[in-house]
Amino acid sequence: MPVDRNQSFPAKVLIPAFISRSANQPSFCAALLRAEGLTTAGPNKPHLHQAVGDWDAWKLAMLELPGEPYVPPVKGAQSVEDAYEASDAEMASQELSSNGETGARHSKRKGKKLHLHKPEGGTDHAHSA
Repeated sequence: MPVDRNQSFPAKVLIPAFISRSANQPSFCAALLRAEGLTTAGPNKPHLHQAVGDWDAWKLAMLELPGEPYVPPVKGAQSVEDAYEASDAEMASQELSSNGETGARHSKRKGKKLHLHKPEGGTDHAHSA
């Protein structure tokens, strides 16, 4: 955000506040700031934002609200028991999915389109003519 509170800014200046790179996050954050009374529409440009209000007072008011601190989980930090349970659950789901199929298996490549593997001796087309 600009140092000068009188200077308008676009929502994209809020991008560094986020870890992931969703295209909607900066605009959503700008809408929240506007709803909380911390920004307003820029003069003659409603798509730009201008800092207003008492940000320090808002922060103190938010910190005084009742609640519990949120500590995000650390990736890869699971107990041995949890790892065994996850492994057992994964094996069970694999067994269930292979029992209900007719020879074709789904690819396990994460983030790729679903491709079916042809069973041994299978045909490439629907009719065997």
